[in-house]
Amino acid sequence: MKTMSVAILVAFLFGGWLVPEPALRAQTPIDPAFTYQGRLWDQGDPASGLYDFRFRLFDAASGGSQAGPTLEFDQVLVDQGVFTVRLDFEAALMSGQQGWLELEVRPAGSGAYTSLQPRTALAAAPYALGAIAALPGSVSADSVLPGAVGALQIDQDQVQRRVLGDCPPGQSIRRIRADGSVECGSGGAVGNAWLLGGNDNAVAGRDFIGTLNSIPLELRADNQPVARFSAIESGIGYAANVVLGSPFNLIESGVRAGTIGGGGLPGSVGEGRNRVSGNAGTVAGGLLNVAGSRGSVGGGEDNFATGSFSTVAGGEGNWAPEAHTTVAGGQDNRAVSELASVGGGFENVASRVGSTVAGGLSNTASARSSSVSGGELNCAGGSFSWVGGRRAKVRPGVLSGATGRACSDVAQAASGGDQGTFVWADSQNADFVSTGSNQFLVRAAGGVYFGGSASSPSLPTGRFINTSTGAHLTDGGTWANSSSRSLKTGFEAMDPGEVLARLSRLPILRWRYRDSPAEGVHLGPVAEDFHALFGLGADATSISTVDASGVALAAIQGLNEKLEEENRSLRDQLSEQRAALEQLRREMDALHLRVPSTELD
Repeated sequence: MKTMSVAILVAFLFGGWLVPEPALRAQTPIDPAFTYQGRLWDQGDPASGLYDFRFRLFDAASGGSQAGPTLEFDQVLVDQGVFTVRLDFEAALMSGQQGWLELEVRPAGSGAYTSLQPRTALAAAPYALGAIAALPGSVSADSVLPGAVGALQIDQDQVQRRVLGDCPPGQSIRRIRADGSVECGSGGAVGNAWLLGGNDNAVAGRDFIGTLNSIPLELRADNQPVARFSAIESGIGYAANVVLGSPFNLIESGVRAGTIGGGGLPGSVGEGRNRVSGNAGTVAGGLLNVAGSRGSVGGGEDNFATGSFSTVAGGEGNWAPEAHTTVAGGQDNRAVSELASVGGGFENVASRVGSTVAGGLSNTASARSSSVSGGELNCAGGSFSWVGGRRAKVRPGVLSGATGRACSDVAQAASGGDQGTFVWADSQNADFVSTGSNQFLVRAAGGVYFGGSASSPSLPTGRFINTSTGAHLTDGGTWANSSSRSLKTGFEAMDPGEVLARLSRLPILRWRYRDSPAEGVHLGPVAEDFHALFGLGADATSISTVDASGVALAAIQGLNEKLEEENRSLRDQLSEQRAALEQLRREMDALHLRVPSTELD
């Protein structure tokens, strides 16, 4: 609307006429309001539609002082330019002074008013109010002569000349009887009204504040609506819609039992109203929030809980568009499949039934019942998978949900992804990706510790995996068993020869594991035979590396003893043979001395 103008068509007063003085006493007080009718033009054409008007009365054509109250009329119908309002400036028109009327107008509820200039001088009709009564302030003490007002000039039925008696504390006068006596009552009993100090005679089910038709009950502050209460017929009874806060907040048509607890802004850049779009939806506050059927938004900005029974507790730009989904807070998080949840953080996505992202940055749980504990750029792409840390990835499948930023660059696995896989990754800025289902994968450049005691974890240099038992895996890949004397008890001597003898009876076979054919062929005993011969270990289904090593070492000792014994026997035999040969040599030498060589020849 660029330009507006108004022309007065009619301005007249109901009931304002001159009457003789004797009739003054019996007249009913005149309503000071008068009807104002005008024609509104918008850019040269008669205006039509709903408009808001504001009227002020001044004592000058420009500037000056305002006389009487400011009168506002919302949603006045203007038909082909013509509109009619009823103006009541109270006693301001009774002063006998010239008045000028200032008019402001705007399309209904559209914003700032447009002032229509110049002001309009009031015609004579409104001043006719002073014809049947003395104008305010025109009768002073000097104007009433002594004895001019007596019993004949007073209507005894209208004026009580005396009041006799008063009321006790906490009560007030309810009625003055003809003889001047008073009837008292407590504050709550005075008329049919709610009192500032409270009512002490209110009856449940009978007394209430509200309306008796379909018009909502509206409460205002500074003449602006801040609360609206509506009763909505549901077919089986009434449900209440409650809207608090901004007058722009909205419960959509047909919605029952909706609640907006506050917040909302007019709708300028970055602002806007809160809205409930489904039955029993709730928006507690904030702005630009939307709650669907039985959904709830606790606050924040630009949040959507539009799925049935969905919840967004707060934050900014969070979505819970499916049934029973939850986003606890953060920014730009999405729980976009039934029963999915995001605890907070930034740009996290839970996109399959029962999936969960606890928080962190740009994480995705894109498979059924998958979980991300937090961290950054983690992808739980397989059903029942778990990831945590930084860039831990369980490969998604073709049936996985929205991949989000974390899973978008990960190669897909089978239809359900790498199901049941656990991946934990340290702070290295590189993907750590699963290779199959039901894996347990850990990336820890600083080492791994497993403990079952209350002692603090330790990772000495050179150990990649350390344990509270003392066993560990070295950085070079060698496993070291715990074997300190301080950890052992019940020492007993053994016969190495007996161990060797038993070991010689132990079947040593070639074999394969049934459930791991990829390992290939192994060589060794079975636990049942080992346990039967040596009785070592807790059961007959496993062989401890300590026991196997111990048996081997003992057998070596037994073999050594056996070899030593055999060597001693052989040495003795050799010594005897050497002695016999020496004796034979000596005898041969003696024989040579006795027999001439010619005879020997």
